[in-house]
Amino acid sequence: MERQLKLSRVRHFAAADAGSIAQHMNDPAIWRNLRDRVPHPYSVEDARAYLAAVAAGDLTAFAIDVAGAAVGAIGGRVDVDVRRRTFEVGFWLGRAFQGRGIVSEIVPPFVEWLFAEFDVNRIEAQVFGWNTASERVLAKAGFVREGVLRAAITKAGETTDLSIWAVVRA
Repeated sequence: MERQLKLSRVRHFAAADAGSIAQHMNDPAIWRNLRDRVPHPYSVEDARAYLAAVAAGDLTAFAIDVAGAAVGAIGGRVDVDVRRRTFEVGFWLGRAFQGRGIVSEIVPPFVEWLFAEFDVNRIEAQVFGWNTASERVLAKAGFVREGVLRAAITKAGETTDLSIWAVVRA
């Protein structure tokens, strides 16, 4: 997916993005909302490994580009087995760019693209209990909060709920 929007551009990653990705991903406030498989501190080498995984097709992910710099990402992967028609989506955006409506502008066309490109009938997002900003983005994009798994995750020594949001093919 390559798309120029009003506030940003969604594009394929480039090797040159490693430094910018590392800079923004190294922020503890970003890391707090990501799974533990994302290292912290986050180095340029970690960013290169991520870019290699994207290039190898291990996951579907795109850069969120503002003024020529990769300042975030949106992507995920198709699940397996009986959930093989579910795409789990996730996104992050550098703290300096949050609150501007950038991700809210990106999610709807990304969902349309996923339904057009993949044989999925469900797009799902899992949101940590303290991440109300992501919940607002998903609600604006037409996702429905389907439930809450109480005290389901522990991140940095803190346990919280995990909410499940989804949109299904019409």
